[in-house]
Formats: sequence, structure tokens, C-alpha cells
Amino acid sequence: MTRTPDHLHPRLAPERFYWAVLSPGLPEASLRRLDAPMTRAVLDEAFAEHLPVDPASVAPAYTPLPDGTVLACALPAATLEEPVLASAITLAPSSLPGWLTQDADPETLNVLTGAFEPRAVLAARRRRSVTVAGLAALVAFACIVGFERRAAHARETERASLAALDELVRSKPAQDLGIQPDQPAPERSVTLDRELSRLRATRNSQASLGLADAADPLASVLAAWPRGTKAQVQSLSAAPSQLSLSALLPTLPDAEKLASTLGSAPGWAPAQPQITTSGKGVQMQLTLTPSTGTSPKPQGGTP
Repeated sequence: MTRTPDHLHPRLAPERFYWAVLSPGLPEASLRRLDAPMTRAVLDEAFAEHLPVDPASVAPAYTPLPDGTVLACALPAATLEEPVLASAITLAPSSLPGWLTQDADPETLNVLTGAFEPRAVLAARRRRSVTVAGLAALVAFACIVGFERRAAHARETERASLAALDELVRSKPAQDLGIQPDQPAPERSVTLDRELSRLRATRNSQASLGLADAADPLASVLAAWPRGTKAQVQSLSAAPSQLSLSALLPTLPDAEKLASTLGSAPGWAPAQPQITTSGKGVQMQLTLTPSTGTSPKPQGGTP
């Protein structure tokens, strides 16, 4: 792309430059980076053989050609002292020499590079470097602050956990398990892990056996128990699917009253009670099952 010449980007006639086509034998990768220090040194040495003046007295520039060679041009350093070029930040030939038969972009032949780089460009590059370094330092500082906050949060969480553990081991349930406050931490951890494993095994075994909560069925029986009836309960089995009661009562009317009252408990249907008399009193056995339309709702756990 051709840049419009101005005081910052002046262009000079090709006759004011020294020209040469170099065959330095560089690999293709090096031809794509002619500004690399090692590649530049090879080109400067090859160009010196074609210059009629001291290579140190010229500002060179290079660009690759389609056939793999390199087009070299150089402007006498004394020319850079001209007042019209004092504010230039790029300086290149306005066109290529007429004898060149290959295509190239003269805009790539900027001679204000390396030792001849303008101070304004060098200062701008340094400012960019300082800005990038400052941003990198700011990001690093933010990361350090973030890591420190996370570390502080982790330490606070650890302190809270240790305080909760200390409170736990001083509780009565922990002492019932044989845990003492002055017990070494590894031993306390082993004891707590063992108790936790036991509780989990108990919960899992109950679930696998399909055991259900007997609190609700038992509450319904106790709520329906007739006041003033004396009975010696010999066995009581309570589950959502069935209630079984075996009791010894003083008289037959007491047994019939108890069987009738419990049989009328809401949500339950009685089977025929078994009542027998003995020398110790009247033995009654009663079984209740959920009434029609009532489905037991196991909730886990045991009585």
C-alpha cells in the first residue's frame, strides 16, 4: 500500500539510493523475517560487497523478491541530516529503479530502522513497553491479592471447622463414644469416622429391608386407648401396614371394650379379636390393618 508522502513519511526518488539484488542463500523462514538480527547481519555483509562507500555511512533496507533473492537499498546517512527530513519517522524510495524486473513494494524499504531509528519512534516504543510492563504488574498484583484473599478465606474456614470440631468433641454424645477433649486429633478422627460408618451402615440396612416409621401408627393406637382401662401390655408391634397388640386385662368386659375402642381408630380396620380367660385374667390379642382406601406411607427408620 502506497502512503501519501508528508513531513512524517517523506519519499525520495530512487536515484538517491544505492541498490543491489542479493542472493544470500537464506532459508524461506528467514526471508519472511528480514529484520531478525542474524538475518540482518548476513544481509549487511552481502550488501557491503556492492556498496561504493563505507557500509557504516549508509542506512540500509531490505525486502524479499518473488524469485527468492533480496532487494537491497541504502541511503547515505548524511542525507538524513537534511532539515526537511528532521521530523520523518519513516523514509523510503518513492518507486523502484527502472532496471528491476521483479515486483516489490517500495513502502517496505524503510531505512529509518536499527541505528537510524528516529528518537520519537524509539520513545514511543519505550512508552509502550513501560505501559505493557505496568499492566502486567497490575494484573500480577491483582492475582496476588486474589490468591491472598482465597488463602485467608481458607484459613478462616479451617479455624471455624476446628472450633466446631472442638465443640463437638466436648459434647456429651462425643463423650459417650469415648472421645475426650484432650485426646489426640488422629484418635478422635478415627472414632468419629467409625461412628459415622456405623450410622451409615444402619441407615442403608434399614432402607434395604424396607423398614418404615412406626411413630404414626403407634400414636393412633395411643390416641384411641380408652381412659380408665387397666391392661398389662405383653407385646405391641406397630408398622404402617399392621398393628398387633397382646394384652392381659382384669375382666372380659374390659377386654371387649379395649378391642372395640381400638378397632374404631380412624384409618384402621380390626380383625376378629382373640379373647381367652385364664387364672391371671383375660388374654386379648388384636390385629389392625389399614382400612380400605388407606395406603401406608413408609418414611424410613424404626420405632
